[in-house]
Amino acid sequence: MIEDEKKTNNISIIWDFDKTLTPQDSTTELIRYFLGNKTQYFWEEVKAISGVDATAPVDSISTSEAPVWMHLLLEIAIYRDTKNKMELNETQFSKLIAHKIKFYPNVPKFLEQIKNLSNEKLFKENNIEIHHFIITAGLQDLVSSVFKHYKSDSFIKKIFGCRYKTIKNEKTNLVNNIPLYCMDKTVKTRSLFEICKGCFLPDAKYKVDDLVPKDEEWCPFENMIYIGDGDTDIPAFSLVKSRRGMTIGVCSPDPEESKEDIMKKAKNIKKGKRIDLFTPANFKFNRELFNFIKIRCEQIAKRYEAHNLPVYK
Repeated sequence: MIEDEKKTNNISIIWDFDKTLTPQDSTTELIRYFLGNKTQYFWEEVKAISGVDATAPVDSISTSEAPVWMHLLLEIAIYRDTKNKMELNETQFSKLIAHKIKFYPNVPKFLEQIKNLSNEKLFKENNIEIHHFIITAGLQDLVSSVFKHYKSDSFIKKIFGCRYKTIKNEKTNLVNNIPLYCMDKTVKTRSLFEICKGCFLPDAKYKVDDLVPKDEEWCPFENMIYIGDGDTDIPAFSLVKSRRGMTIGVCSPDPEESKEDIMKKAKNIKKGKRIDLFTPANFKFNRELFNFIKIRCEQIAKRYEAHNLPVYK
């Protein structure tokens, strides 16, 4: 039992980014840097190339828009100005875009407060660590630059998202941005398995398609809480919920949408009991979102505490 006693029990709080931690769409803000207020034309072109009917229900979409918008974005970044070839990486995003993306009020303090539950007696006695993850359909480097801009990156264990690799020709000085990874609503579920199996760790023992013994999972699904804002999070909601984790759907606390539209969105993501809670993205400590996550973390800790009783030894 010495080995078990030393093992860290991980709780993962997994966040979508756009419209969940921020009221903005981070990719659209990047596109705005290049095109100004013509961002709608960019997304209309993405839908046209993808063959997506903008009026069709989300569940009927069979193609992924991620490869299309990543390709169109790299073309804009490279060809928009022959004197300034923008590298689509964290360094450039930190200089030009990160400060334009705002969190909902109190987000950094909220993340810190939840993470610091690990220091409380109940969690320390049961070797429990609480971690925040981001799974975004936007750009991983852009989201990372936002957290660093607000000096809150230390609260985040790992960010999963779309990625480019910048290649520079030393002879011609030309820049090329190569899409390395495209994230969409179904690929988000792969990231959940990576968290479960610890595949993201530098010294990872398992790959995402390996069969991992239950007692060797880095974070069991029942120790996960997934938070997202809507339809694109449905596969992740369904997976986490089906494996006894907890799921939370959030909406803007000051919505531009009508109450009727918000209720329609809530009804859609609640289908099949996909979520345990639908609540405004209000990050004050005394509100429903904070209380729900805190109580759920305490429930998980109590489960470990119960299994550590002599009767289970």
